[in-house]
Amino acid sequence: MEINNERITQYLIKSLEEYIFDELSQDYLEKASVKDIMMGIPVPIDRNDLRGVSVLKLAQNMSVVLGCDPGFKYKDKYIAYFQAYSNTYGDTEHILNLYREALQHPMISGIVIGTRPDCIANDLLQELQAIATEKYVAIELGIESCSNDTLLRINRGHTWEDSIDAIHRISNVGIPVGVHLIMGLPGETRDFMLSEAETISQLSVNMLKLHQLQIVKGSLFATEYAQYPDNFNLWTADDYIDFCIDFIERLNPEIVVERF
Repeated sequence: MEINNERITQYLIKSLEEYIFDELSQDYLEKASVKDIMMGIPVPIDRNDLRGVSVLKLAQNMSVVLGCDPGFKYKDKYIAYFQAYSNTYGDTEHILNLYREALQHPMISGIVIGTRPDCIANDLLQELQAIATEKYVAIELGIESCSNDTLLRINRGHTWEDSIDAIHRISNVGIPVGVHLIMGLPGETRDFMLSEAETISQLSVNMLKLHQLQIVKGSLFATEYAQYPDNFNLWTADDYIDFCIDFIERLNPEIVVERF
């Protein structure tokens, strides 16, 4: 789409003096074992280093173009990410022992805990508040949508009010809050999804991760999609990029977008 190309060009043009953007040969990609993920993708090649292009060097170039610093002084410090499933669900002491075990590693400087908004017990929050006085602690919530109709439609098992309550309680104990939203859920229009940026901006949210709807083989959505494909509006790459740009333009600039 023209608007995407224009926006992307404006972002990348500042790098053109230092880098050449070109696709790598199929032979190179096969030797580097990255053909599946890099085929057809222009990569930044340092104009002053054209003789030998290693995968590591390309990764460093890409990180610079994306605004990252390969020489970041905290590169030997890591965050333990409790990502899969609901990592606040269960016996409080057992869960705390898992967090403490991770934090005992000398290269771990903090933890990020992924969970559901209806699985945040107050006693666990109090313990995490104490840990946060010495180590970095953040909590990410899979809220997925700001619509109760959608949450019911996808059998999510929690409400939008549960999400608001969890965000408030986490924020009130001084722990950074991240939220996850799925873009493209059945029944949600583009205008509604864009309005979610404004809704989230009104809450004490520090980080945001956006996900485009993906239909997984064998899931209930896959069965429904096979029977009623018109119920779904799946994204093309260009449409999703353009949507994300419009979404971020409506978002509180204090909220860090960590993934889209």
